[in-house]
Amino acid sequence: MDSDSAVVRHSAPELLEIQMATLLEFDERGRIRAPGPRVFVSACPGVRLVALREDIPAALARRWAACGDDELRDQVEAQAPVTSEYRGPAYLLPPLAPGGKETVAMTASVPIHPELVERGWKDDEDGPYFGVVRDGMAVSLCYSARWGPQAAEAGVETAPSYRGRGLVVHAVRAWAAAVQASGRLALYSTQWSNEPSRRVAAKLGGIEYGENWHLT
Repeated sequence: MDSDSAVVRHSAPELLEIQMATLLEFDERGRIRAPGPRVFVSACPGVRLVALREDIPAALARRWAACGDDELRDQVEAQAPVTSEYRGPAYLLPPLAPGGKETVAMTASVPIHPELVERGWKDDEDGPYFGVVRDGMAVSLCYSARWGPQAAEAGVETAPSYRGRGLVVHAVRAWAAAVQASGRLALYSTQWSNEPSRRVAAKLGGIEYGENWHLT
């Protein structure tokens, strides 16, 4: 199966919908359940999907849904200060082989580097969950930040003192292979400003299918 086969099976607009369904929880009206972002925009050429949080008043939700990007941020800021903003590309990872000897499946027996522990990482993150071990500790980790019936979304981090060595590529590869073995799509997204993360996607042959933008 070549790297474009999954995109052939799922168009870019379909992948946007699959990712939104994987990342977010919706109420019966199709609104994002709190404490999710106030607005989530997912777009690819010719398609722009907008989802609003459940507590946004109906009239305001209609106005925001009709806004262009420039006006939308101003409208959200006018309601309340934007406390978190995320914008960047969304990738579908191609079929990948397991990480091999570079990676280990994370368990309680694998120590996690203190820098990652300080940043909130634990030994029981949602699986598949893989790490790259150096100096007797897991220094680069990848887990399922979100998991749904059709796809999973990667959550990754490397201990600051071990960054710049390409270790996270091995962790993501092992994670993606395990996700794909379950019959799900392996999704990876990041921010435009995070060039190292975008390089990870490129090294793994990630297929950019759209852009995410969310404001809280």
